Amino acid sequence: AYASITPVFIRKFKSPLGILFLPGISLVTYYFHHFFLMNLSVKRVVKTNTIPIAFLHGMKDELCPYRQTLKMMESSKASFKDIYSVLSAKHAEGYILEKSGVDAWLKTIISQQFDIKIKKTKI
Repeated sequence: AYASITPVFIRKFKSPLGILFLPGISLVTYYFHHFFLMNLSVKRVVKTNTIPIAFLHGMKDELCPYRQTLKMMESSKASFKDIYSVLSAKHAEGYILEKSGVDAWLKTIISQQFDIKIKKTKI
């Protein structure tokens, strides 16, 4: 994953002119939410928090490389950490490609971490 959100926006903008809007977007987030985009860091949050964390990641993800998620997972101080890897998934495709497997994985984690039983639903 990126160290900050700014490279994600830069990569996603189709035009170099779009980059000119980043300072404005950052000011808006500061005004409404009291933080600048440049201060947003997924790595820092994962590394410093101790809450249980579950990663769902596609191994063909080019936007946030798989190895970076593994490094974040290793650096986490969480009491519980797990990763569900989807071999053929690119960025944000893991759940789409393996919905039933991900659902079963998450239900197991939730029932273990929160000591609750999840009812089976009919679809």
